[in-house]
Amino acid sequence: TAGHAQNYFGFIGNHLEELAIKLQQVDVVRQPQAVLPLLQEFTGKYPELGGAAVVMPDGGVVAETLKKRVGKPTQTLANSPWYEDFQLNLAITGLSVNRPQICDATHSWVIPLRYTVRGSGGKVLYVLQTAIPLDKQQALWANLNLPEGVVISLLRDDGYQISRLPMVDPARLYSAKHRNRDLLALLQAGVNAGYFTGASMDGVERFGTVHRLNNYPLYALISASTALHRQIGWRSVR
Repeated sequence: TAGHAQNYFGFIGNHLEELAIKLQQVDVVRQPQAVLPLLQEFTGKYPELGGAAVVMPDGGVVAETLKKRVGKPTQTLANSPWYEDFQLNLAITGLSVNRPQICDATHSWVIPLRYTVRGSGGKVLYVLQTAIPLDKQQALWANLNLPEGVVISLLRDDGYQISRLPMVDPARLYSAKHRNRDLLALLQAGVNAGYFTGASMDGVERFGTVHRLNNYPLYALISASTALHRQIGWRSVR
């Protein structure tokens, strides 16, 4: 799970970097009409992603493919649920994986991905934004045939979940940090791998393990309910 997620985000990050290089030939602020064709070329190559946009540091969107807008920013992230993570994105360079949100254009849950582009002096020039539809990301896990009682998920190192299967009330699931204190302590310690026990987001007592992804502040998690864990344990000693 960790290896697959690592490769997938790396693939997207590399292609966002390529898009950023192409955009160096364009004055994004003064020539937004030249930006949209490059964004459309990107989404044409990767239709599994949920559109693409160029966002200025103040949150103004100067070009986006889903609504085919260009020019003076007519949309801003400043008053949206996306803005808190956007502020975190401005503090780094390169790819950020953000908490799932409802996409205004498609009215579906997506995992926003942003690539922060800086100038030679280190100032943020703009942020490239795309997204993975949450159902498509979770479809990659569908062939694992997880037994009942097993949960698989991705978490950021600050405790927020990026994806969880099976899903439970996404509005609540992705708006708050994970409730398990043992798990949060592992993430805060920055361990590469570890084990935890205790309550999960669904209130079920679980035993699980986490593995950190290379190059990203993300962890892959898999856990089983303690009832299932005991059941497997009894089978092994019979």
